[in-house]
Amino acid sequence: MPKSARIDPSARLGPGCTVEDAAVVEAGAEVAASLTVGYGAVVGAGARVTQTVPPYGRVAGSPARVVGLVETASGRALPGGSRAIDVAVKRDALGALTFLEEKNGLPFVPRRYFTLSELPDGGLRGAHAHRVCQQYFACLAGAVSLGLDDGTARAVVRLERPEQGLHVPAGVWVTVFQPAAGTALLVLASEPYLESDYVRRYADFRALKGLS
Repeated sequence: MPKSARIDPSARLGPGCTVEDAAVVEAGAEVAASLTVGYGAVVGAGARVTQTVPPYGRVAGSPARVVGLVETASGRALPGGSRAIDVAVKRDALGALTFLEEKNGLPFVPRRYFTLSELPDGGLRGAHAHRVCQQYFACLAGAVSLGLDDGTARAVVRLERPEQGLHVPAGVWVTVFQPAAGTALLVLASEPYLESDYVRRYADFRALKGLS
């Protein structure tokens, strides 16, 4: 295990576990076999970990769930130039209509879209960055948390309404967690799908940011 990781003597790690640099495993925690506790993550006291813990994720409970991110960002600025976007909404007897165009706030012309839905309790998505692709997130139903990490600053944004948008530029590590029941998350992308644009290993992300 890395010297910079801190593992309480009473914690139990299954065979084949990996605890990455700067991670903390607190007293009485259990990590199942072959899982990874990501860079800078914190496994709370007594947690029973049954799935990989994302970089800088905070997990607690039995079974453990991601409950937050080790945050550093302060004030209103979000990591990596990410920004919240208030989307126009019109409500009447027929319901609510939200809309966004390039001329009034859409940060790019989308070339792809996808949705995340039917997310399980404690489900975790994302945990990667993009080299070129920008993304726009909007929660169409339910609620979900997005962890943002630019390699130096980290923050969490909770999306709970369709008129609450989030623009994430390239070069920001995004983790999607804490979905409420019935959540549907819309993602607009500035580029077509290209696997080589994805940065899926946190060590590679740190290298991209000149941190290793």
